[in-house]
Amino acid sequence: MTELFSLSLLQVISDWQIGGASEVALRRGQALEQECANLPIEFKSVPSACFRRVVLKKGSIWNLLGEQALPEKISSWTFDLKVAKVFKDGVPLHGKGLQGIIFERPPQQDEIIVNLWALFRDASFQAAIEKHKSSIKRFAKGMGKYGDAQCEIVLKVETLTQEHIYSLGGHSSSAEDILKHATEDIYGRHATPAQKDFLRWAMEVGPDVTGPRWLTQEATRTVLNRVEPQIPPLRAKKAVGGSVKIEA
Repeated sequence: MTELFSLSLLQVISDWQIGGASEVALRRGQALEQECANLPIEFKSVPSACFRRVVLKKGSIWNLLGEQALPEKISSWTFDLKVAKVFKDGVPLHGKGLQGIIFERPPQQDEIIVNLWALFRDASFQAAIEKHKSSIKRFAKGMGKYGDAQCEIVLKVETLTQEHIYSLGGHSSSAEDILKHATEDIYGRHATPAQKDFLRWAMEVGPDVTGPRWLTQEATRTVLNRVEPQIPPLRAKKAVGGSVKIEA
């Protein structure tokens, strides 16, 4: 009788969770797809839309917003938005030329490689891990470390488009800049020291509004709508060899 949760299946899952550079990840993704092909449907289904946190460089941003598509591959997603927001330290560092994006996608059935969250919650799968874990190479760096903590779903998606963007990552102005603008908005350009001190105190006791943030869906849509009119002329400029820069 063929073992449903074989050592080879466990090994490719653990290898996948370790991660790796693009070529390594591609090979591990292909191996995972092959091993998971015959799993029961309950391990190849998703309870809701899935989210994926991606960091793009300037050229990739143009591919997504200007060319309308970003090439994708077998990759890790999650159905827990909170996990996506904190994955790999969340919003990328400011000033590095990087843009953090969270995509949202309700996957098609044929795009689902495996629901790892469902697998790890299955008693028979856990029994198979106990049986084979001493034979799983680098176990402590893979499934032994991550398990189902990331509510992970592995999808095979060909492209991501602008319509799949759920949130953009950004950084607010400094606390002093925010205080300056707030003071001018409320009291004008001639605020007294006491008025400035009051607003500074209000900022200190209120919620922190500085630093990295994932924009709300509404704010993200506002940014994308502001960018949209720039795309046709930039696409024409790029067609004749010009450089392009998208301003958000």
